[in-house]
Amino acid sequence: APAGADEATTIAGAPVALEPRPAATGTPEPASVPTKPEDTVGAAATKVADGAPKPAETAPTPAVPAGSAGLAAAPEGILLRYNPDLREWERLTGPTPLATSTRLLCLATSRATISIGKTQVVMVGESEIRILPQSTDAAPALELIQGRLLFHPDDPGSVKVGLSDRIITLNMPQNGGAALERPARWVYGRLVSPVPPLVIYGTSGDMSVFVDNKMESLSPLETLTVDRTGVKHSTEEALPSWASEAGPSPRELQARDQFARVFHPGRPVLTEIVAASEDQNADIKQLAILAIKSMGDMTYLMPLLSRKNDPAVRLAALAAIRSFSALGPEAAGQVRDKLVQEFGEDTASVAGKMLVGFSSQEGANPQLFGQLIALLSPEEGSLGVRELAIDTLERLAGHDDKRYDPDHPEDKG
Repeated sequence: APAGADEATTIAGAPVALEPRPAATGTPEPASVPTKPEDTVGAAATKVADGAPKPAETAPTPAVPAGSAGLAAAPEGILLRYNPDLREWERLTGPTPLATSTRLLCLATSRATISIGKTQVVMVGESEIRILPQSTDAAPALELIQGRLLFHPDDPGSVKVGLSDRIITLNMPQNGGAALERPARWVYGRLVSPVPPLVIYGTSGDMSVFVDNKMESLSPLETLTVDRTGVKHSTEEALPSWASEAGPSPRELQARDQFARVFHPGRPVLTEIVAASEDQNADIKQLAILAIKSMGDMTYLMPLLSRKNDPAVRLAALAAIRSFSALGPEAAGQVRDKLVQEFGEDTASVAGKMLVGFSSQEGANPQLFGQLIALLSPEEGSLGVRELAIDTLERLAGHDDKRYDPDHPEDKG
């Protein structure tokens, strides 16, 4: 692998830009697919806080302007709103009234507080929500498209959360609280990821949750996982740190502030973010790649697999594309379409398979290793394909090969 490919860089708790490949354990069988922790991008690594968190002390929810569905406070970091007329994301920097059906995207290492009715909703890190048309002051309604949320109601009341064609209702007591997450995890060799479930954590106060007209009770340290198969109720020893109000680390705060400076008034947000992917600062480049992935724009993400002389960006783009595909079948379809645009129909099928990964049975085929090694040669004109090929070989073999550099395939390796 290229020099520096095994260094650890974490922003938003995710080893993205310089993601290490699996280390060797003894002498693995070349034909077996190694077990490896699921690659995660953007969603912070799950850290736990000891014991149940104390109820957060939050300021009263600001009054939502008359005629508005909600109010976005000035964010801690970068908050974007989708403009359906211009079909682009716009940055919000100060208090902003919100209409129904508004889509909001909070970027990695950022936080944004949204008031809907008398409920404060805190978007944590890479998170996207949509205010549903049926939202009212008495019963706020939203969809968590991706990421994480914290709920803080001022008074007893209910919040409705959309999940595909279902509505989940949370009835929370005064000063109660809940945390929600849509965990999207890419698994090597899995052809298509299921739509991420909705996970509800009880953070303070006892509450009731209605799913498919059935009531479930939820207390602190209890968790409900809702997916297409039903509801799973569990009890945790501790909650994830993000659900107990743990904020970004000092390193992440510094990177966030540096990233915020790449935006300029009047310039398109996507233009600024794509330009930031070429910044000299590694943290800014990584946050830019995470932002492009969060925005779902594979048009600008896919070419980064082939960026010359920048192995960190290639690895970050590879991890980000895989993470995006974990959002479900629709996202996986977008990735396949962009692979065809980037590599052509014939090469896209090979690149797509390496992106997804091989099963244990497929990895046992000795011909596969010969085919992958052939893709490392200078005759393979696509740098992105060479990067995918060495990634696949290292995963199947279970160890890094620091002698091979996709930028210089003519060298010994």
